[in-house]
Amino acid sequence: MLDHLYATAANPEIQCRFRWEKGSIAFRDNRVCQHLAVSDYFPARRVMERVTIAGDRP
Repeated sequence: MLDHLYATAANPEIQCRFRWEKGSIAFRDNRVCQHLAVSDYFPARRVMERVTIAGDRP
């Protein structure tokens, strides 16, 4: 099962690539997606802030 999930996540047809620019912001729902940070931003710094929302909206 895990091999299938990893192979599916590696499929570029279902990936979202985001080109970061100054002031960019991105959101993802960790309940329904898999996240992978590709180390292709050198020499720039990667700075993140985490926001967690407690619970689902009714």
